[in-house]
Amino acid sequence: NHLRTLLKQGKRTRAEAIVKLAHRIRGVNIAYGPAAGIGITAPLGGNFFALLNASALYLWGEQENYNFIEYGYNGTVSLAYYIQSASTVVTAGFRYQLVTLDYENEDQFADTDLNFYGVIVSVVYSLNI
Repeated sequence: NHLRTLLKQGKRTRAEAIVKLAHRIRGVNIAYGPAAGIGITAPLGGNFFALLNASALYLWGEQENYNFIEYGYNGTVSLAYYIQSASTVVTAGFRYQLVTLDYENEDQFADTDLNFYGVIVSVVYSLNI
C-alpha cells in the first residue's frame, strides 16, 4: 500500500508519510456521523473548579472515492478559576484525542491511528444581557 511504500522510501516517521500521502491524494475528506459526550464540573473551593470532559465519535465518509469509517474519543482535564469582578473564567488543562481511520479498501490505504494532545488554555468573558 502507499503508506508502507512511503515509509520504506526513506527515514520518515509515520506522521510524515501520512502528510506526504495526503499531499499526493489532494482530496477532500468528507465525513458525517454522531458524537456524544459528558462533562463534569466540580467546585474545589473559593472560585476554583475542576473540569472533566469526555466524548466519542463515529463517522463515515469518503475521500477520493474511497469509503472509510472514522471513530475515536477525546478527553480533557482542566482547572478553572472564576474572576467574579471581571465576569471571566480562566481555564488551563490537558486534552487528548485519538481518531482511527478505517478504510474499506485497505489495498490503497492502511488503517491509521491519529493522536492529538496538548495543553489547552482559554479565557471566557460572560456578557450580562
